[in-house]
Amino acid sequence: AFKGCRGLTDVTIPSSVTEIGGDAFLECSCLINVNISSLEDWLKIYIESYNSNPLAYAKHLYLNGVEIKDLVVPNSITTIQGHSFSGFSGLTSVNIPNSVTEFGSSTFYCCDNLKTIYFNAENCSDSYTNSDVFYVDNYLDIIIGKDVKHAPAGMFQLQFIQKVPKRVISQAATPPTYGNN
Repeated sequence: AFKGCRGLTDVTIPSSVTEIGGDAFLECSCLINVNISSLEDWLKIYIESYNSNPLAYAKHLYLNGVEIKDLVVPNSITTIQGHSFSGFSGLTSVNIPNSVTEFGSSTFYCCDNLKTIYFNAENCSDSYTNSDVFYVDNYLDIIIGKDVKHAPAGMFQLQFIQKVPKRVISQAATPPTYGNN
């Protein structure tokens, strides 16, 4: 759609969009702002790949004119499509509610400025979660809610495990299992 359009600086994604395919925003290196009117609708869009997502290039996401840096996923959401925030460097924290049961692949892939994840998805299973949901290489805190008993395999692919410290803070009386345990 906009592949290679280096003059594109702003894009508005209407709520009627249900899919962004191919390399729709590949090489849109001057893209700065993405505007949406519904977070619920944005989270339901099927985004085919990293290069399909305008947020991989844009530094700012606006919901009805208000910039999103600290994402709070609405309780009405049960599934977050893959690549929803892939490459989005403007994101600093994510709060996943207990309503979320499924993630697409690479949902938060390479969110370079992500510092804190609040993970409260207590009913998320391995069979409904794809790999590399949080694939980051920076220091961050992962705060796991008190009712979470299990974190699906592939949920947290933390590149820096061997290089840089991280903190996983569980608020549960019994620490959650990870993967197919």
